[in-house]
Amino acid sequence: MSEKDLVIELLTITEIKESGEVIFTDRSIEIIKELGEKYEKTPLYRKSRAENPDWEGEANAGLLFVYMCEKITEAPSTIHMMITPKLLLPIIWEKLQQEAKTAAVQGIDTDTAEGGLRSAT
Repeated sequence: MSEKDLVIELLTITEIKESGEVIFTDRSIEIIKELGEKYEKTPLYRKSRAENPDWEGEANAGLLFVYMCEKITEAPSTIHMMITPKLLLPIIWEKLQQEAKTAAVQGIDTDTAEGGLRSAT
């Protein structure tokens, strides 16, 4: 499956509730992990991160996912649309890992039959 297809699948299967809560399914987490780890090695991501090491501040994975969706839909060109996930998915993956560790410390089961992880925006 191409990267483009994976991003489309990710956008399709990750649910954003009206309350702003983002539901990351097991599959969406798999896609974020796969692409996040791949994109984090790119010169584009490394340069961007070096220039802005903590631009996301305290934002969580859910908020960053919504931001990524907005940037994709509002992109002024196809190249901007394609670059957005390459810059944001590594950060979303990092935040998801942090949130999973926090959930584990708090005794929240993130490996249920339903799977996934909830992230409030």
